Amino acid sequence: MLIRYGMYAVIGMTLASCTVLGPNYERPALPLDAQYALSTRGALSYAAEDPWWQRLNDPVLTAFVEKTLSRNIQIDAALARIKEARAILETVGPASQLSGGLSASATLQSIDGNRTSNDTSQAQLAPSFLIDLFGQRRRQQEQAQALLEASVQDEAALRLALQAEVTQIYLNARFLQASTRIRRSAVANRRSLVSILRERGLVGDSTQVQLRRAEAELRLEQARLPELEGDFQATAFALATLAVEPAESVLKTLERGGGQPVPRARLSPDVPAALLRNRPDVRASEARLVAATAEIGVLQAQLAPSLSLGGSVNVSATDTISFGPSLIVPIFDLPVRRARVTAGRARAEEAEAIYRQTVLEAVEEVQVSLAQTQSLQRQSAALQRALATYQQAVSLSQEAFSLNAITLVEVLGAEEDLRDTSLTLAGVRRDFAATWSQLNIAIGQGRDVAIERGSR
Repeated sequence: MLIRYGMYAVIGMTLASCTVLGPNYERPALPLDAQYALSTRGALSYAAEDPWWQRLNDPVLTAFVEKTLSRNIQIDAALARIKEARAILETVGPASQLSGGLSASATLQSIDGNRTSNDTSQAQLAPSFLIDLFGQRRRQQEQAQALLEASVQDEAALRLALQAEVTQIYLNARFLQASTRIRRSAVANRRSLVSILRERGLVGDSTQVQLRRAEAELRLEQARLPELEGDFQATAFALATLAVEPAESVLKTLERGGGQPVPRARLSPDVPAALLRNRPDVRASEARLVAATAEIGVLQAQLAPSLSLGGSVNVSATDTISFGPSLIVPIFDLPVRRARVTAGRARAEEAEAIYRQTVLEAVEEVQVSLAQTQSLQRQSAALQRALATYQQAVSLSQEAFSLNAITLVEVLGAEEDLRDTSLTLAGVRRDFAATWSQLNIAIGQGRDVAIERGSR
């Protein structure tokens, strides 16, 4: 009798003190600057649904990006993880407080095939309801909801990564094609020189040394072409894997040719604080911090007593009904439960550190992309002016050489300067478009572009 009254007293005090244990999440204070270094003033025209790659004005690139977003297998895996997270969230809903079920049995006793009167049957309904005294279920819901948000943001970050990867590979493919054209033009120039030297050799105006050097330069230039062609084919195979398309089809598409994409729009990155809402990797990191914070409350609730209401209804020869509370107070494993709380706090501290580092790296990525974009744009303009000058120099040198006014060495030097400047300009154009693309990715632009999965 004393135990019964004591249990009722504990239950009454427990119900009277119902609360939610654990810390409530608050976003950590972050030392973010008012604006990026080297940025121009002005707000970002931010649109998560904006397909930024279309501003490179290349329909083939646009098609590859959209095919990748609609077919890529990595996205299928990320969507499956979102589905799993949604299912886990359902497991901590109100129904999680209910347990028990219905059981039934029947027996028939017979002796030598003759039925006796010892037939028995019974059914039992035994429900149990766990009272959430200290907010454990609420914290579990917060944790599951945060992990669902993290999986959603992970999928968005993956789509951004794929946009960047496809664009980078495509830009490199067009760069390799431009480099191949430049090298073939250099081969044609070398052939022209060899032809002139051979004609002079017939009339005694050229030495064998000059002719052999020109032939060697021609063969050296020709030897560089297979490497470029092999690298170009490798880009086609990489795009085929990302877009889940036959490699032969992708290769034929790229072989039709095309110029190097050049961005036609400037981009203001807004302010660093905007990354907290724009960048999916930052949002995913914060969601994991929210989940780790909620887990502390879950573990703290497991230190407290648990109360459940349950009973049973037996339908048999003698029907019985029983109902009453059940209180469990952790005693013997209390040190283990306290250690779990300590471990949970440590995980939350780690999650906060990761979140802070993710934000800092995101800001750095924007500033690096912004600085590189600006410098590459200036470098491209300077190289274009230099290229025009070298083109004039080569034209004049070829004309002078045909008149035997300058030496072979001078002609070769002018053509090498033109070739090298052309190759450098092609590389800078590729890098400028790539860093401009990375700047879009770094600010979270285009993360929510809607592309129907499985479309062709």
